[in-house]
Amino acid sequence: MANLNHGYKYGDRVPVMLPVDSSTTAIAVGDMLTIATAGYYKKWTTGAVVYGVAMQQLDTADLPASDGLVSVLADVSPLSVYTYALSAGTLVVGMRGKTCDAGGAQMIDVTASTNDDLHIVDVDTTNQVALVRPLIPSLGGVV
Repeated sequence: MANLNHGYKYGDRVPVMLPVDSSTTAIAVGDMLTIATAGYYKKWTTGAVVYGVAMQQLDTADLPASDGLVSVLADVSPLSVYTYALSAGTLVVGMRGKTCDAGGAQMIDVTASTNDDLHIVDVDTTNQVALVRPLIPSLGGVV
């Protein structure tokens, strides 16, 4: 893995506009997104499930005062591959093909398998970065 730049690498993206939760912090391109309790999207937070990756930046001044007043362009494709560094753990070759959790808005945690919402496609053990793709999360019914 020669290119160490983080973020989108390749794959078919599915860009959609997602309504933003008023509790979110600023969102950068490449940040993983999750769903807040009210059903609006926000920057990923510890323990949350990944539902997409931001394709658009939202600075603090752009954030909504109320839920849904602003939208963010996001990739919701399970075919898109991204490069992320580690927040915890050590990458080893044997992690290829395994799943892990997010460990930050733009980081992975290879010591956690609570959500298993990221599939490790390839690893760079020298630089401790991985190619990952978001998996389709287990969705709950409306009833």
